[in-house]
Amino acid sequence: MFDPRNVDERFAGRTGRMFPSVNKPLIAMAHLAALPGTPGYDPAGGIRGVIDNLRRDVAVLCDVGFDAILFCNENDRPYELRAGLASAAVMPFTAW
Repeated sequence: MFDPRNVDERFAGRTGRMFPSVNKPLIAMAHLAALPGTPGYDPAGGIRGVIDNLRRDVAVLCDVGFDAILFCNENDRPYELRAGLASAAVMPFTAW
């Protein structure tokens, strides 16, 4: 059961190992634009547009001092219970 009095102990044991020199790391979320195969995908911008938008967002997050960034494809709607091949192939490519 979660006990807020033990947050520091839990942090030191898990996330603390990932950020040993940071007391309380700031972790951001970068949202990819809609990916191929979803209704919101912009074929005119293509994958290059997805990457360019993501790079701008990541640059801002780094510049303001976030310690880590997670990536997600929240703009792929409607949500699917199983990832399609296009999404699975494109997401790692965008982080390159």
